[in-house]
Amino acid sequence: MSTAVKVESRANSGASNPVPKRFRGSTIVVTVVAWLIGLTFFIPLLMMVLTGFHRETEASLNAPNLFAPLTLDGYREFFGASSGQSAWPFLINSMLAAVVSTLLVLVLAIPAAYALSVKPVRKWTDVMFFFCPPSFCPHPPGWRRCSS
Repeated sequence: MSTAVKVESRANSGASNPVPKRFRGSTIVVTVVAWLIGLTFFIPLLMMVLTGFHRETEASLNAPNLFAPLTLDGYREFFGASSGQSAWPFLINSMLAAVVSTLLVLVLAIPAAYALSVKPVRKWTDVMFFFCPPSFCPHPPGWRRCSS
């Protein structure tokens, strides 16, 4: 005795599509929202870069014209094309300060992080009290800067 069994093909069963139909619309919405958020952060940066290539009179307008002609005159002036004074010593000084301060922080932070990671600290919540809050708090009103 034989029986007939109906076998569905894979194309008709829907097994080839791993994403359920109910998630297709939400992924499109999430993708569009992500692009909008990314463009929200990117467009001001693009405007700053393009404004840097405008003449000073065009860049100082309240709403700079993005289609104004782009020139390198401002950068030539900054690097001393007309005055003869170079900006490189000041840029090197700033880079040196940034590199030295970064290296100093790394020299102090890496051994401290290693010490905290190797040996378990009793009452670790008390230790974290000294690390986290100072990074979130502004300076108190009574504090003065050391340079003043």
